[in-house]
Amino acid sequence: MNLEGKLSLALLDNSTARSTLLQERLRTMGHRPAMFCNIGELLSTLSRGTRFDLLLAAPEAMGSESLLTVCWVLGMPAVPITAQGEPGVVALPSYFEDMPLPGTHTSFDLRRISNEALVKHMHTLYTEQDAEASMRQAASDRWTWGQYHFVEGSNIVVHRDREIALQPRQFSFALELFRNLGNVLTRSWLMSSVWKLPPQRAETRSLDACATNVRRKLSLQRDNGFVLRAVYGQGYQLVSIGTSATPYPT
Repeated sequence: MNLEGKLSLALLDNSTARSTLLQERLRTMGHRPAMFCNIGELLSTLSRGTRFDLLLAAPEAMGSESLLTVCWVLGMPAVPITAQGEPGVVALPSYFEDMPLPGTHTSFDLRRISNEALVKHMHTLYTEQDAEASMRQAASDRWTWGQYHFVEGSNIVVHRDREIALQPRQFSFALELFRNLGNVLTRSWLMSSVWKLPPQRAETRSLDACATNVRRKLSLQRDNGFVLRAVYGQGYQLVSIGTSATPYPT
């Protein structure tokens, strides 16, 4: 997002005087504010597909779990507003302690803040949101090869919009294959890196069974762009077939 052109803004406040004040200020700046008297009215509008670039809400409204969840899902920056000249103190429910909600850390005084400061504040919100989105995309790309995406922190691989659940060892084995695409992974290296066992304790049957299950569950075949091969006397190798399976760098 950026601040070029007009912004669509949602104003959530049961104080008509306060909302009218901010609405007039924003309209003179060329933006498109829409007023909402309660959370239900705003959520109903959002449920019908209407989207806003930014939410400005009374501090007391920022304690609503349903509202904060919607902001999180939609990636809509939200900031509390006040007209008393005091910073709005927002106590988020414990449910959101670890959730990186966009923009609930600051409030501003409608009667004192200048147009320039208001624009600067909104610009900061958008900059932070863009940075977070870029980081999430980079993390997603880091574990994506062709149409296979490994979900970090889980044992799930998404392939063609289908979630495939793997056992922890199968997930680690498959991830190492994609990370080392085209290279032969020796049995001793796999037993040390994936099984966490010394090379002299290599369990051939366990490794071969894991490879068979990964090949079957992930459908590692020519039609899907990757083929898992057993290299006689050495180990296993995942190879890319065709141009549709270009891996992202790790």
